Amino acid sequence: MKNRLFILITVLVAIGFQSCKKCYTCTPICNRCVYGSTHEDICRSGFDSFDDYTSYLNTYKNSGYTCSEIDSTTSREEICGNSTSVAAANAATKASNGFRCTINQ
Repeated sequence: MKNRLFILITVLVAIGFQSCKKCYTCTPICNRCVYGSTHEDICRSGFDSFDDYTSYLNTYKNSGYTCSEIDSTTSREEICGNSTSVAAANAATKASNGFRCTINQ
């Protein structure tokens, strides 16, 4: 009887951990484009769509600017789900739209 109770409690605790809210922090991708002594910081958060951001960034690159990714200081967004897999899927969707997502600890 004690073994069954122990197994039941273990299963309930495991289910409880699985149902905890899991979250990722997503920040927009930013680039610093440099040409000579001038530079322009371009962040995904400044555009309505990822395509607009990519097009604008490519315009700078095609004009001779050297662009490299920098850390975003503009905004952060928390992306959550009721399980690890749902949160990961939500964060992957956000990441495919021009954001970097890291799991919250």
